[in-house]
Amino acid sequence: HGFVYFGVTLLNDGPELLEINVRPGDPEFVALLGLLKSSFRDLIDYAANGKLHQANVTWHKDLFSGAVFAMGAGYPDTMPPEPVPITGAANAVSAGNAVVEDIGCDSEGQHIVTGGRVIASIATGPSIEAVRDRIHETLAQVHFEGMHHRTDLGYGLDPRLFAKPGDQPTSG
Repeated sequence: HGFVYFGVTLLNDGPELLEINVRPGDPEFVALLGLLKSSFRDLIDYAANGKLHQANVTWHKDLFSGAVFAMGAGYPDTMPPEPVPITGAANAVSAGNAVVEDIGCDSEGQHIVTGGRVIASIATGPSIEAVRDRIHETLAQVHFEGMHHRTDLGYGLDPRLFAKPGDQPTSG
C-alpha cells in the first residue's frame, strides 16, 4: 500500500507529465492535501485494509492551496555538520499554518535543523494571491541560519488554469 501522484504542467500544446512520485513529504503532495475535503486519515485506513475502492473522495473546488518548504543551508547538496537552532517553528505549527519535516531537539529542548526540508508553510484560500501571502507570513515567523525558500509561488500562471466552463479563452 502506498501513494502515487502525478505532477503535470499545462503547455501551449497540452499537458505534460513532469513527474510520478510516491513520497508524501514533497511540497506538491502537501499542497494537494489542502484541497482534500475527505478525511485523509480515513483514506489511509481504507487503503491499509484494501478497501480504497469503497472510499468516497471529495475535493474543495472553491479553494486554492499551496506549500513552500523552508530549507536548510546547502540543501539539496550538503548540510551543515553542526546542529542549527530554529526559532518560531512551534508558533507556525500551533497556528495550523505549517508542518515540520526535518526538525529535532537538542539536549536543552531547543528545536534544531536535522535535515534539508525543515518546515513547510501550507495555506488554502480563495485566491492564489491569498495563499501566497499567508505562506510568506508564516515563513516570516520561522528563523534559522541558512534558511532559504522559493518565492515564486503562483507567479506566471496561465489564466486558463482558472477558467470556468463557458469562460472566453484568454491568451497566455
